[in-house]
Amino acid sequence: MHALDRHKIAFILNEFPIPSQTFINQEIIGLKQLGMSIELCSLIKPQDVGFDGELKRMADETFYLLPFVSAFRLFKAHLYFLCRFPVRYLKTAFFSITHRRGAGSIFGTVAHILFSKKDLSKSQRQDLFFHFLLSCVLARVMMRKDIQLINAHFADAAASFAMLCSKLLAIPYSITAHAYDIFAPQTNLTEKFEGARFIVTCTQYNKQHLLETFPELEARVSVVYHGIDLDELKRKKQKSGRPVILSVGRLVPKKGMLVLVEACRLLKKRNVPFTCYIIGEGPERPRLEMKIKLDDLVGDVELPGAMFPDQVIAHYRRADIFVLPCIVEADGNRDGIPNVLAEAMAMEIPVISTGISAIPELITDGVDGILVDQGDAEKVCEAMISLMSSPRKKRSITRNGRLKVEKMFDRRVNLLQLRAIYQSHLLQPD
Repeated sequence: MHALDRHKIAFILNEFPIPSQTFINQEIIGLKQLGMSIELCSLIKPQDVGFDGELKRMADETFYLLPFVSAFRLFKAHLYFLCRFPVRYLKTAFFSITHRRGAGSIFGTVAHILFSKKDLSKSQRQDLFFHFLLSCVLARVMMRKDIQLINAHFADAAASFAMLCSKLLAIPYSITAHAYDIFAPQTNLTEKFEGARFIVTCTQYNKQHLLETFPELEARVSVVYHGIDLDELKRKKQKSGRPVILSVGRLVPKKGMLVLVEACRLLKKRNVPFTCYIIGEGPERPRLEMKIKLDDLVGDVELPGAMFPDQVIAHYRRADIFVLPCIVEADGNRDGIPNVLAEAMAMEIPVISTGISAIPELITDGVDGILVDQGDAEKVCEAMISLMSSPRKKRSITRNGRLKVEKMFDRRVNLLQLRAIYQSHLLQPD
């Protein structure tokens, strides 16, 4: 047995598993296959969406905090830490109270947890003292499981719980930072990052952004790109009639799906035949449906909803062009490198995206994909026409795209890099 495999690591996630976070699901599965002992803790239990296989087994073994919590369990967990580790408990409680950020009264927070059935407000969900009240229950579970390291996926509430459980248990924690959690406003980021033993993020752009704000993290931030299964994602083109344009992603503003629909309107205006599938689900669906209807694109642009990975792969095989015109939202929220871009490139589909965030780390404009300015539907339309009308350009881009992801996004290589990071930090002395 490898030395690392004797150490138990707890992964804290906000919600697990969810279909749109396949990169997290596959990371956990891969690390477990490499022999790492990982206990999964999810703050919220998602609705059952029909997961099966390894993912269902992991969901069945996951500890879900909020359905588990009751007034009795809260009282029992707090009493345990107060009596067994009074100094740690009081220091952690004091820390959570003194580092709250605009979240109402403490008594109101306690009363809400114990007596209210209403949903929490956004400020309450980000309230560090609220997290402390629940963290005692989570820390008690981790103690029983003999956890030696806590890792939070996302630097939001998950990282707050990791930080507080770390203080209660006197064990280290780490943070895996992604995109919205470092670009959109979050509470207590300074405290979370300062206390973390190490931080992993998925792009060089993310790392540079973190170091601009927290230069003292230089030695603690590592970059590991999300990996994809290059054996599974191989081109098996299925013949289709009209050119098929494909996009995959949550229906949220930062994905730029409204820009894509507008580009499709321009295509139709120029009498270019096509069918566009936008796979995903989210709050932008009503706006997209309305625009499709108003622009007379019903039957040309379809919204089939969220799909499982094997269903998405089937759509990749029918696609002629993949488009994801990402944008930066008003609050700074943005993507890093959307995994679907790498997946499409692995499937040898020419990709069109924008030059925001870390996307240029994956796509070199005109070489292995096409990049346009964010929000520019006219340029997206022109890029699609250029690929439809130039088979030679399309072949060159798809060939180079496959080579790029083979170099950067091989899941087996990237998982070994990630495992080595855990090993180097977990085995070092405190």
